[in-house]
Amino acid sequence: VQYALNPKDYGFYVIEINARLSRSSALASKATGYPIAYIAAKIVIGFDLLELKNPVTGTTSAFYEPSLDYITLKVPRWDLSKFSGVSKNLGTQMKSVGEVMAIGRNFCEVMQKALRMVNENEDGITVNFFKDASDKDIEKELLSPTNLRVFAIYETFKRGKSLEYAHEKTKIDYWFLSHILYLAKVEKELLNFFKSNVKKDSVTVQELYDACKQIPKDFLQHLKSRGFSDFQLAKIYLSACLDSKIKLSIKEIRNLSFAVRKLRKKLGILPVVKQIDTTSSEYPTKSNYLYLTYGGIHSDLSSKKNEKGIITLGSGSYRIGSSLEFDWCSVMTSSYFKNKKKDSVIINCNPETVSTDYSASDRLYFEELSFERVLDIIDIEDPKGVIACMGGQNPNNLIQPLSEAKVNILGHSQKSVAVAEDREKFSAMLDKLGIDQPEWTSAVSIVDIEKFIKKVGFPVLIRPSFVLSGTLMNVATDKKSLDYYLSLTRDISVDFPVVISKFILDAKEIECDGVAKNGEVILSIVSEHIENAGVHSGDATMVFPARKIYVRTVNIIKDIVRRVVKGLNLNGPFNIQFIAKDNDVKVIECNARASRSFPFISKVSGVNLAELSCKVMNNERVKKILIDESEIPYVGVKASMFSFQRLGGADPVVGVEMASTGEVGCLGEKFNHAMLLSMEATRIIKPQKGILLSTGREKDKVKFMEVADNLYRLGIPVYATKGSAKYLEGKGYSVNTVHWNRSPRAVDVIIDRKVDFVININKNLSVDEINNNSEIRKTAVKCGCSILTNLEKAIAYLRAYDSYDELQNIENCISL
Repeated sequence: VQYALNPKDYGFYVIEINARLSRSSALASKATGYPIAYIAAKIVIGFDLLELKNPVTGTTSAFYEPSLDYITLKVPRWDLSKFSGVSKNLGTQMKSVGEVMAIGRNFCEVMQKALRMVNENEDGITVNFFKDASDKDIEKELLSPTNLRVFAIYETFKRGKSLEYAHEKTKIDYWFLSHILYLAKVEKELLNFFKSNVKKDSVTVQELYDACKQIPKDFLQHLKSRGFSDFQLAKIYLSACLDSKIKLSIKEIRNLSFAVRKLRKKLGILPVVKQIDTTSSEYPTKSNYLYLTYGGIHSDLSSKKNEKGIITLGSGSYRIGSSLEFDWCSVMTSSYFKNKKKDSVIINCNPETVSTDYSASDRLYFEELSFERVLDIIDIEDPKGVIACMGGQNPNNLIQPLSEAKVNILGHSQKSVAVAEDREKFSAMLDKLGIDQPEWTSAVSIVDIEKFIKKVGFPVLIRPSFVLSGTLMNVATDKKSLDYYLSLTRDISVDFPVVISKFILDAKEIECDGVAKNGEVILSIVSEHIENAGVHSGDATMVFPARKIYVRTVNIIKDIVRRVVKGLNLNGPFNIQFIAKDNDVKVIECNARASRSFPFISKVSGVNLAELSCKVMNNERVKKILIDESEIPYVGVKASMFSFQRLGGADPVVGVEMASTGEVGCLGEKFNHAMLLSMEATRIIKPQKGILLSTGREKDKVKFMEVADNLYRLGIPVYATKGSAKYLEGKGYSVNTVHWNRSPRAVDVIIDRKVDFVININKNLSVDEINNNSEIRKTAVKCGCSILTNLEKAIAYLRAYDSYDELQNIENCISL
């Protein structure tokens, strides 16, 4: 039941009732520990609440209302910067792609924890997003809800504004604002303390240790209980003693934060483990649902264990680039070690996941995946090892600092991961092995960029080095687009270089997922993308077994995989991406971790890659597995799901920056069956009214003619922009011509509902060309049309419709 509360007279109104489990039902279950879905299912089949036991306690009745001695806070994850043209304002239309939940003993603590969880940093609310913003810009941010408004409120208080001012601008309740104001005051108090007690321009670990020694123990305990991380304390110290122009890397600040950790441990300022047991500790329970807090005295967890366990780091919040694929890998890992009678421990903070169900592991820590908190749990658990390669890039980033802290990492070594992640080191290894790769450079100035482009020419792929998951990656086709994309990045420097590589047009992208042990390939599986290179692998439509790759190309790829695995001495899951054109194969990158395609490949091939990886990491004997793909009696297609309709103003064109928010997988006896199923599952629905075409370059128009007959067999009106219409008419097809700026306009046939399907292909990847076509695409999304913006995918889709009638036989297809 959803309510609206009037903050003036506290009258409330019912908005709606959902007679089903909802998103908030799952959240409520994780927040309270009370398994709503489990109990509801029991009631549906005839049980009574009084006769059911609460599975968390094992002793109390399910008729017992949960009692809480803690507070939880859910914060959504927004990735609005990934979408061109989308408004940052929040409203009644959902825009978030994920969420986190923090558990603690006070609001300040959970707010800081949640903001660290959702933003994948160790800063909490002190991240300084608006440090350089003008007062006018901050006021504008306060007036409208955005994904960053909480940080604008914090900056407002740091600048001396009052509670009344913030309330007037935001209309947020004073209770919440007062806690944000309190955190700002505490930060200022600590900053002033450091300024009066430190030497200027001193940044050594010992000097920070000495400075923190002067902080009263009670105040340091209070800082920790209000959610301040060691990393935050180190940054506040740096703000006090360094010129603001001096920037330190995250690694340097993290090393400094060890001084705070060392002092805390010496003073006995340590987090305690608390159980979520639904009873506020009123009854003794053996709950394995845990969190850490500085707001307690005694730990609820017995330190006595039968043997050292295995800690699996989860994936954190769902976001563009990391979703339930990695949670599947985490759950498979935990299940494997549970079945092996090993103590299985999971750390994760996402209430939407299966891994944060307390039944998925022997112990669940609903906690942030920060370096500090993971180390805290390692100190408590004293595990046999930590698995960080199954939860995606976020936990993978912790391998290096954890290794440096002498933590036993299971799977790939820190050295292997470091080479795979470092573009220069990985490139040098490929050169040494004689493996081809697209030409590239790490530019630290505009001069470097100009020299490289003079050498290789346009188009080029540019990627700022300070971002993750493809953010701000773009293909520049000319000087104008290059200048525009560079303007979106920070100033280029030694600290913030830009990686630029030669972009190969009309090339095929291929992936290989596999498992290795001690530098030897145990299993490797090759899949292909329907879309040519230029579409992010997370947005591409994947096919396995591969259909359109030369046997020679597959053999070349398998050989390269063997050499790369040996060169990196991999010991666990891996994913290698290739680009191929006319049997000329080049390596794009190697991910020394499980990939987002692991669940799909595992389900289609019948080999559980996550389980196989666990056997390797558990140092079990494993035999090499050879899969004869020609013997697989079906084809699998993995297609991406997009949420453009929820993101008003977003341009639904796909490119090198990932934009999808989910995926589906389908099987069919034939490729066409699986292709059609996957498209319908992602709401690409068969056109009924009409179809609008704009087919790009001249060579693209020629290629599109391969499926022109398929299109016209649909028996619906065909509309096309001038160039495409002229080409179709020249080949003898009837077509309704539409125009950009004069009647009949292309957007009008969409608005008037004359078409319900749009195929819109850009002529090139220049900024002008993308902007020219954006109005058609945005209108199509707004009017609920199915839309395809990639030529190869459109051709595959139309060709597949020749098999539409065959799908009436349900045995021909399976949805994963």
